[in-house]
Amino acid sequence: RLFLRSTIAVELTPAGQVFLKEAEKLEQWYHSLTKIMQPYRLKQKIRLCIPPTMVLMDRDIYRELIRLLAEAIPGVQIETSLISDQSRSVADLINSDIDLLMINLNLEVLRTSSLNRKEMFLCDKKVMLSRHHRLADHPVLTLSDLENENIYAIQQDTCLIPNLLGELRKKNIHFHVSPINTYDMAVPLIELGQGISFIDQAYYQESGLIYIPLIGSEENRVGLVWNNGME
Repeated sequence: RLFLRSTIAVELTPAGQVFLKEAEKLEQWYHSLTKIMQPYRLKQKIRLCIPPTMVLMDRDIYRELIRLLAEAIPGVQIETSLISDQSRSVADLINSDIDLLMINLNLEVLRTSSLNRKEMFLCDKKVMLSRHHRLADHPVLTLSDLENENIYAIQQDTCLIPNLLGELRKKNIHFHVSPINTYDMAVPLIELGQGISFIDQAYYQESGLIYIPLIGSEENRVGLVWNNGME
């Protein structure tokens, strides 16, 4: 019996006093153990940030990635968000605001960081253009072929296009950039011959577009990145 109860008070019995003393020790031990084990705790939620085009176009790759993560970390909820800015996403990873990032591994900030990385696949590069474009009869294209082109920089493509625009600038190839939000918005303009863009697959197959492989540029390696605090 731990308590003595009356109509006006509740008191501890001798057994209750011993129990309280040991229970306080147990509580202190529990909080200490919880703090010590915190770095080894299995996360209940994995925050994964991916390129928007992976959900919109590369659905098979996205589904396979989620399947592999679910197998590797069973019972953990995978929360997906989309990259809007590559540099900001890397900073979010370093600050532990996200746990995993699928991104272009060629980024300079990744080359000089201590972040862990695993290459998943090489991103094919194709020039998306009208069937009536001046380059439409070329079997393959190089960066120099794109001199003076109007290039639609599609905001939802945070992996392929920024890398290729950077390469064009490094090679001093003159071009004009037309920012646009989505591929769906760019396709009608490209069909009219008002510009070109880049893509990694022949996605709009029933449109008036053709897709010509782009060669001679840096391999676009896409993979997972995480920091040392992630098991």
